[in-house]
Amino acid sequence: MTRVLFLVGNQVEKGTFWRSSYLAKELSKLGYEITYLAISRSRKRGFVQREYKGFTLVETPALLPFAFDPWNTANRMWWLNGRTFDLIQTFESRPVVIFPALYVKRKLNIPLVMDWCDWFGHGGSVEERPNPLVRAVMRPVETFFEETFRTRADGTTVINHILRQKAIDLGVSADSILYLPNGANTSDFQPKELRQVREKLGLPLDAPILAYPGVIFQRDAELMAAAFEHIHQVCPSARLLLIGYVNIEVERYLPAAAKAVIRTGPISDFNKVVDYIAASSIGWLPLKNSGANQGRFPLKAFDFMAAGRPLVSTDVADLGQMVREKQIGLVSNDDPMDLAQTTLRLMNDCALQEEMGRRGRQVVETEFAGPVVAAQLDGFYQHILHEWRQ
Repeated sequence: MTRVLFLVGNQVEKGTFWRSSYLAKELSKLGYEITYLAISRSRKRGFVQREYKGFTLVETPALLPFAFDPWNTANRMWWLNGRTFDLIQTFESRPVVIFPALYVKRKLNIPLVMDWCDWFGHGGSVEERPNPLVRAVMRPVETFFEETFRTRADGTTVINHILRQKAIDLGVSADSILYLPNGANTSDFQPKELRQVREKLGLPLDAPILAYPGVIFQRDAELMAAAFEHIHQVCPSARLLLIGYVNIEVERYLPAAAKAVIRTGPISDFNKVVDYIAASSIGWLPLKNSGANQGRFPLKAFDFMAAGRPLVSTDVADLGQMVREKQIGLVSNDDPMDLAQTTLRLMNDCALQEEMGRRGRQVVETEFAGPVVAAQLDGFYQHILHEWRQ
């Protein structure tokens, strides 16, 4: 049995936790023994260790709720002392991740695989921070931790081709890189009868519903609002469904259409999230063509596809390319009017919605389902371990 240490710089059930925990779950089914360290959402002292979807989840104590906390870093290194693993898998390279990883790598003399699934540093998501002082302070810090340690890895996994090229530009060998998309949760997210699930949730039965789940960057929220304002003018019955914790008050940018926004608020019941995704007409992904969005791949796209719902996305990096090439939705420029017109075109063609939704489900089942992605990672791990032992 191969023992793998997963190190994640996110709180439990937030952000990259979803990408990494799903991979851990699927690897566990293949016989791996996964020990997974994530930041506790409440504990400042002491560890909580429990079984979570087939692997061992260790919630590490933190004074700060993010990945630059020295207290969390020190606690992780203390907890890892004396424990044995065969391989380390990190997700990103902020302090709570990279320092414990390098400590274990040196102590046990085992290989390190680093995942890159967000562009945080100069040109990336740090540029989306609204406070200019915080942005100026964090830009060099994020860039340093994002770029400095990449060549210390024995293998690199990347979520898209832009980050693959960035890794190569930093000196990472192309032969040591695996393109690893998110694994789609095809078991929980399933196509459901639209009217039935809307009736269950108390949503308008016949209205076109554009859905967006989770956090959003400021500029993306402004694009969303400007496009929806026009859509609502043309189609007053249209609704914008904001699922879960959406961090920006989109409604204040919608002077004429604020009442057409349905906001669920945070949802603790995962099955309810599944239902809201299934209740949408279209998975709506209005993303600016920014470095932050080019350097990621929204997991929510796969949730809509698994639920058999078509997408309308802006033409950003791998996301726009996939939607276009797989014919699972429509793609627009990151211009509000073009996004609105593209969305209206799909809204007005129910047959095309159904066809693209069916195709999206087929694509995730054959190319992005969790077992498919985990099998690729399994092969990558075995190759690295074989090379390491030579």
